[in-house]
Amino acid sequence: LADKRLLENAQQVKIIEEQIEYTHRLLENKRILVGRWQNDVMQKVHKEDLLVLEQENLDMERKMVDWCKENQRLLGIFQAMKDREVEMIFAAERCLQRNRRARVCALSGIR
Repeated sequence: LADKRLLENAQQVKIIEEQIEYTHRLLENKRILVGRWQNDVMQKVHKEDLLVLEQENLDMERKMVDWCKENQRLLGIFQAMKDREVEMIFAAERCLQRNRRARVCALSGIR
């Protein structure tokens, strides 16, 4: 009976060893396939395309920062122009009032 159990155990150990060996071969094949896929030309092209897109995004981000700075600068100029326009309107209005007073004074002979 003990010999029979030892024989069964030995057979089970052999089956388990074969399964372990099969699993090792399977894992190695999977590693090889994954390695080929990662080093594949298409994968490299895809990685290069992603790098190009990432660089384009960084360039666009820099351009947008520059545009925002330029827009702020132009906004400052525009605000100054609006302020100057208001000053010019008031100055023109004062000139018109002086001219009217001068005409009235000239017509009435008052200095």
